[in-house]
Amino acid sequence: MVNIVKDYLADGDFDSPTTRTEPDLSLLDSSFDTVNEQKDLVDDARADIQQSVIDFLNDGGQLRINIEMGGNKSMLANDFAMINDLGYAIFCKNGGISEQVSTFTYYCHTHYWAADGGQIRSVAGSNAHGTYGLRASGYDITEKPDAVNLANDMA
Repeated sequence: MVNIVKDYLADGDFDSPTTRTEPDLSLLDSSFDTVNEQKDLVDDARADIQQSVIDFLNDGGQLRINIEMGGNKSMLANDFAMINDLGYAIFCKNGGISEQVSTFTYYCHTHYWAADGGQIRSVAGSNAHGTYGLRASGYDITEKPDAVNLANDMA
């Protein structure tokens, strides 16, 4: 390349003879096999590491996991419209509490259903075109009645 540049600078044209040198690839055939073998080893090791990590995480990361709840059993929903073809819109169960503000439900089988001690408070909402607008069933099995003394027997 240096000779070509010198020739051009000397007389302004490229009239120097050039020779092309091809690289010797005879040694690469065996190295390609080695590279492919190494690549396969790396791929196998990567797959083993991935599986080991997945197994480790599925086993809980060798940690004891306790699922503890903070005691929240309530929810709030506002400005919401729900259309369920013969489904259930708002459903509270087992002492769950829900406050619905401007919640509108249409075409539901049961729009608001409080079951087994669940409580639903609705403000400025409506429901239409269903089987049941409001429904309550069951009772809270954890609710303890208050003991009372009556002045007069009511029976």
